[in-house]
Amino acid sequence: MAQIEIVEVYQNKKYGNLIPDDPEDEKFLLAGEVAQVDFIISSDAHLLRLEQYKKIKILKPKDFWFLYQGKNGNDDEWKNIFKNIMKI
Repeated sequence: MAQIEIVEVYQNKKYGNLIPDDPEDEKFLLAGEVAQVDFIISSDAHLLRLEQYKKIKILKPKDFWFLYQGKNGNDDEWKNIFKNIMKI
């Protein structure tokens, strides 16, 4: 069976001021922008401090999970969910 690959190459824009404390994190914002995502899910403190970049919401995995599930959850519930996901 033939495999088809589609690749688009984008020039990496460097703003340098989106995340002054960690400019290397900009690549995630710019990739999200190019991919037209709704969310960036991260535990990175520098990204989370932004809360949003353009129309992209930046959420912790826990917060995204509960948003996706359409409910409010607590830390204990998240710990159990995470353990099940990771099978630990």
